[in-house]
Amino acid sequence: GGIDFDKGCYLGQEIIARMQYRGAVSRRLFRGQSAGDVAIGETVKSQADKAIGSIVNSAGKAFLAVIQTKDDSDITCLVGESAPVTLVRVHPGKVA
Repeated sequence: GGIDFDKGCYLGQEIIARMQYRGAVSRRLFRGQSAGDVAIGETVKSQADKAIGSIVNSAGKAFLAVIQTKDDSDITCLVGESAPVTLVRVHPGKVA
């Protein structure tokens, strides 16, 4: 019931419209590696203990997270109970 194929909208239309009319996206994909294992759906917090995103994919200690930020630079945050982790922005089209 979440998608209506008869009304004329397409999947992702809101994001495309936001980018076109506002000129920016509010969330970005970052990669990181923690000291311990992380789980999909786990909350990522700023060093001020504010929720700023969540883990969307993980493979043991390596993970991908969607973070709510307009900044393109690397950020330091907290994931689970581990020490602070530095997240690196994933740039489309670049292989790291």
